[in-house]
Amino acid sequence: MTINANSRHSIYFTIFQGKTEAWGMVQDYSGKQLRRFHVEIRGRRGGDTLTLNEHFVYDDGEKQQRVWHIRRTGNGRYEGTAGDIEGVARGQAAGNAFNWRYSMNVTADGKTWLLHFDDWLYLRDDTHLFNKTAMKKFGITVATVTLIFHPKNTIKGEGYENSTDNWYQRLFDRLGRAFRWRT
Repeated sequence: MTINANSRHSIYFTIFQGKTEAWGMVQDYSGKQLRRFHVEIRGRRGGDTLTLNEHFVYDDGEKQQRVWHIRRTGNGRYEGTAGDIEGVARGQAAGNAFNWRYSMNVTADGKTWLLHFDDWLYLRDDTHLFNKTAMKKFGITVATVTLIFHPKNTIKGEGYENSTDNWYQRLFDRLGRAFRWRT
């Protein structure tokens, strides 16, 4: 893959094309693990829009689905919507980091709370993407989500990159040192 100024911020569009699996956990403010989950993601790109169809299965058997429609708005910036997201999510990519902010109604202990999510995704190597999310209420972190993503395959012939080659590492080597967020 050739890296140029126009493609350097499209890394997250490329990562989530095709099939991706992720494993994660939710922890409360003290670090106590509350839930574990597995998610299968199917990503399709059409122009400047990426559609992510996410299927979650939690350790207690609960299942959830979320469909994101993420649009590239230019200069490493993104906007997204999903059925359970309040308003518009906004994101910024730079180097190996991506920050995604949005609000979502979350049900816990029979009550529904509007929480604000501050996602930080970090590209590690050619097969791993890490995610750490702070879930906040009134500016206070009430829970965190930690995930690791692993691209499984791609759809041949539909404009998808080969997610099993070493392009992540090449991209990280070229761009990761150019930008430093949250160091």
